[in-house]
Order: sequence, then C-alpha cells, then structure tokens
Amino acid sequence: LILLKASTAQVATCRDDADANTDWFFVYKPPNSENSKIIKSAAVIAWTPSARAINLAAGHSISTTMANFIADNMNIKVLAYSDDPPNLPPQNGKSKAKGVLLVDNRVDDAAA
Repeated sequence: LILLKASTAQVATCRDDADANTDWFFVYKPPNSENSKIIKSAAVIAWTPSARAINLAAGHSISTTMANFIADNMNIKVLAYSDDPPNLPPQNGKSKAKGVLLVDNRVDDAAA
C-alpha cells in the first residue's frame, strides 16, 4: 500500500504509527503476513517494522491517516486503486498494488 501527501492541510495529513505528522510514508506488507514495514520522511530514511500488525486498526499508520476519510469529511477527495479486478478473484497472487491518495479540496489548501 502506498500513501503520499502533497498537501499541508490539517484534515488530510499523513500520520505515522505514533500518530505524529509526517510528510509522506510507504507501507510494505508481504503476502501471507499481517506484519508490515514503514518508511517515512525523516532525517534518516530507513525501513522499520510497523508498530502494530496491519489488521489491528488502532496504532497503525494507515488507520490513523485514514481516520478523517473514514469519518466522511466532505473536504477530502480520495483516489483509491487496486490491481485486483472488482468482484473477481485476484489475478496475480505474487504481486499486489493498492493505494490511497487523500487531498483536501478547500480553496485555502495548497493542494486545492
């Protein structure tokens, strides 16, 4: 799963596993595992284990970043993608591409 942030909006803000703001992050989850690794904007950029398993909502960077979107905020526009076709079995069990891009669409937002 890949999430990128190109906005300084308070609503659509990337959050890491400690619920701190971060400019961007990538999360890698291997097949057949619930453990993931995260790489994020920092002074030293390196892959580190995520604080929680990806299936546990609280305390994972994906769930903390998506919290405002899940709350049905009308100022957030979302683009989500998946390489699996809808309503069909996965076509390739070895390669997965999924992601979400959140953008705050208010006029005073840098990304609007």
